[in-house]
Amino acid sequence: MKAILHIYFKVKNRSGLLGSARLDVDLPFAPSSEMAFEHPVWKDSRRPLTVIYNIEDSSFLLSFSTEELESEDKIQQQKEVYQAHGWKVT
Repeated sequence: MKAILHIYFKVKNRSGLLGSARLDVDLPFAPSSEMAFEHPVWKDSRRPLTVIYNIEDSSFLLSFSTEELESEDKIQQQKEVYQAHGWKVT
């Protein structure tokens, strides 16, 4: 099943988002918010906050918690790590 993993980035203690990352994956199962997912970018497995099914294209959107980092420079470094692992970063 087609799924999109999605995450936002922001600076700690500041309002506003400073980008996002998404990864298109094929899963052999229907995901749920009860499941933990692993990826080499993440230190620990993560559970999605929401799982939305799109009936038009039979895909799932899995939204994970926002990554809060110390500075905009740290966010840029993290975006580069995600991009190096095949994520689409904005």
